[in-house]
Amino acid sequence: MSRSVFSSSNRLSPITLAASLALALVVAGCNNKPKPPGPQSEIQPVPFPSGFGFPVPRNTLDQWVAEQNTNEMFSHAWNIWNGMMQPSDQQDPNGNRNLVVFETWLSDVEVFNLPIPSTSTPSSRNLRPFQTLRQNSHGLPAGGAAEDPEQVIAFIKYDPTAAGFIEQKGYNKAATLNQLQQSWTAQTPILDRNVDQFPNPSIALKPTYWLIKQSGLTSLPVWPGPPSPARQFPPSDWDTCVLVDPTNQRGGSTAQGSCNGTSGSFPVVNLSDFHHQQLTAEEAQAIGELKNTADSLQGAQAGDYAALVAMHVTSKELLRWTWQTFWWSPDPDDPKFPSSAEAAAQRPSSLPRAAAHYATCTAYSMVIPAQPETGGDRSLCPNPNDPSCLLCYNPYLEPGLSEFGTGSRFKWGVESNCMSCHSGAHWPDSARQPGYVGDQYVDLGGPEFADVTKLDFLWSLQNAN
Repeated sequence: MSRSVFSSSNRLSPITLAASLALALVVAGCNNKPKPPGPQSEIQPVPFPSGFGFPVPRNTLDQWVAEQNTNEMFSHAWNIWNGMMQPSDQQDPNGNRNLVVFETWLSDVEVFNLPIPSTSTPSSRNLRPFQTLRQNSHGLPAGGAAEDPEQVIAFIKYDPTAAGFIEQKGYNKAATLNQLQQSWTAQTPILDRNVDQFPNPSIALKPTYWLIKQSGLTSLPVWPGPPSPARQFPPSDWDTCVLVDPTNQRGGSTAQGSCNGTSGSFPVVNLSDFHHQQLTAEEAQAIGELKNTADSLQGAQAGDYAALVAMHVTSKELLRWTWQTFWWSPDPDDPKFPSSAEAAAQRPSSLPRAAAHYATCTAYSMVIPAQPETGGDRSLCPNPNDPSCLLCYNPYLEPGLSEFGTGSRFKWGVESNCMSCHSGAHWPDSARQPGYVGDQYVDLGGPEFADVTKLDFLWSLQNAN
């Protein structure tokens, strides 16, 4: 069932609203606080707030990359995270708090007018259209399902600049992308087979959640670090867990529980240590209707909680975007690889309490040293122990991926880099190649792109319909 999130035909579409807000931000300069909605108003997408050192000039970022100034990159990643996690002036209609900035942004369901699993019709914007991970079925035959049941749920969010650009260009419509694809000729350089570059400072996100039951203790696998040798390593294989207490009374203690089928005594943490949201009846119904999910998700009920365990974050401050990813860590001061104590040391003290419980890694280049857009050295990072490798992935998202082709050998999700993987985003979706790759240099003028249109690193544009 395809639907608009606005029930009245005389209201602005949500994407047009985002575009208007983006334009207003330019006109208003630093005055980026939107007018609070009236009693009948929809929630408005809030622009990224000022005061967090964002965006950074491209020449500055390029210098950091050239010098591999990781401290500045980590600091920049945390500044983006901090700004997105600030409370907005938009009240959550289904909760007792104000939405944080990223929660007000438009989702992929809103931008692309996608069908939603539930047949019920929410009375306001669908802020959290929970879905299974598309990446786990990418490259499978049409209608194919991932081998293992999904344990996490996610969706995409676009800031007002990115959402407004998608509508302005018509990139939420398959007809637009088909026309662009058909416009290329034999004389078109492969490097030029690309949608228009998103404007700086567009932001795209993939917030990812674990279901926490409203009573009792819920077992949550936490990242133990990558396996050696590398292999497929989803959360169902981890032997380290915490038990999440929704009453926020037992954090710091231990309790008997089960971790992926193994019984024992495990640390208890409070739900308040996570950015989280209590599920409405409509959200619980939609989660329960998702296909190929774990039993815990199929049993979702109103009043249960969605706890944020992971989020990919990318910003168009660089030609190939900046890439940072965040995941919940029981010890955020000493996170496991691909994060580090160095990354944790740059975490600002001003972060909201729950937001400070996450780890990060960054991928501002594909390999070290950074290579040009085209004509670079494809021999770099032949194996994950090579010093030219730059590994950055999210434990709740990539380690579950099976082997995929990379140069002369196959690599696993724990050998990947956000920028390398997203370089393959292309149209049409029916073209299964180029696909995901592990950490390597990808030449954007390479022959793998000869028959497709590059989507400026955003796989989510394949949602155009």
